[in-house]
Amino acid sequence: MDLRNIMVRSPNWIGDFVLSIPALKGLESLFPHAKLTVVAHRRVKDIAQMVEGVDRVVVFDKEGADRSIKNLIRFSRGISEEPIDLSVIFPLSFSSALMGYFSGARRRLGYSTEMRGFLLTDKIRLPLEYRERHLSQTYTNLVAKLGVSDELSTPELNVPEVCEKADRIMESLGYGENRKVVGMAPHATFGPAKRWPMENYSSLAKNLLKRYNCSIVLFGSADDSTLNLEDTSLPDGVVDLCGKLTLTEAAYLLKRCVCLVSNDTGIAHVAAGVGTPVVSIFGSTSPEWTSPIGNKNVVVYEKVECSPCFDRVCRFGHYGCLQNVGTDVVLDAVEEVLR
Repeated sequence: MDLRNIMVRSPNWIGDFVLSIPALKGLESLFPHAKLTVVAHRRVKDIAQMVEGVDRVVVFDKEGADRSIKNLIRFSRGISEEPIDLSVIFPLSFSSALMGYFSGARRRLGYSTEMRGFLLTDKIRLPLEYRERHLSQTYTNLVAKLGVSDELSTPELNVPEVCEKADRIMESLGYGENRKVVGMAPHATFGPAKRWPMENYSSLAKNLLKRYNCSIVLFGSADDSTLNLEDTSLPDGVVDLCGKLTLTEAAYLLKRCVCLVSNDTGIAHVAAGVGTPVVSIFGSTSPEWTSPIGNKNVVVYEKVECSPCFDRVCRFGHYGCLQNVGTDVVLDAVEEVLR
């Protein structure tokens, strides 16, 4: 199969994008001489540029200039000046398949969801139980139709060798003077059914500061900078960097952390992608589906009768899957990865 120009419509969320990297690497390995273009949501642009083998990243403004059907068609036709031999469509939406169609790609590979099969030349049925296997496997199974290995591998992100702003932050935290830096990501854009209570993170931070010669950094977006912090006092030694870092800077800092404690959110996958051990706390979602990949990672999950429900807000109001996770359990998990 002689392919010279491949376009991949990537997942829109940071964590999902990281979990698609093994499939991207498989494409690059199978077609080493092809130009690999990734069409990415603006929120994942920085991460896409850290993937070895990706030749070009084109930003798609899904909620802005490219939102209407007319502008989607215009954008799709302008993705590449050269003919596209293959378009691989990871998202399950109708509009993503429409992009592949109007890009002019000769072959268009994707799952036949949302009645979009007629837009695809190569289509695969999505199993009803797809949330019972890892999301990364769903992506690799798609490209396996082309001959790519469907063996699950660890996603890898290549961070810059130098980042002056991040280096200044690490220096202020005492990094390099036998002082550990522990990351925490206590937020989740998805909703409260993914968020371990902020007071628990505060208690965990106090325990870690007592037991280790460490500093603690909070990671998150600008929208997270005030979320759940108003009524929670954070101990001295905790530095809140939510909304103060680019994704590239965050990845650089995460690589230098000894571990990250996180809800089921995108930054956990970034940490795993740069090789930092992750303790991930799951609530309404399933670790079978979206846990970070890597041998050093630990999942904390207290399954209750109604989980996983995948709801943004607990329909019963008790948030038992999160409330049942004790600080001592998470502390034990952190100590496990630090041994």
